[in-house]
Amino acid sequence: MTASPALRTLRDLRRVLRGAVDQAKLGYEFSPDSYSYGAMSACLAAESALAVLADSLSVLEEEGG
Repeated sequence: MTASPALRTLRDLRRVLRGAVDQAKLGYEFSPDSYSYGAMSACLAAESALAVLADSLSVLEEEGG
């Protein structure tokens, strides 16, 4: 079964956010302060939320809903 356009978009966004997480981690390693930590934390939270959303949509599509 092929993924819906919405699911493909969510997967693409997750891939982009993984890159943002990597960049934010590098930023925090270079300059460990509250701003870089906040950016890293926000990127991690967004990636996690998108993962849950994509997984839920995938399950719904598999069930035919």
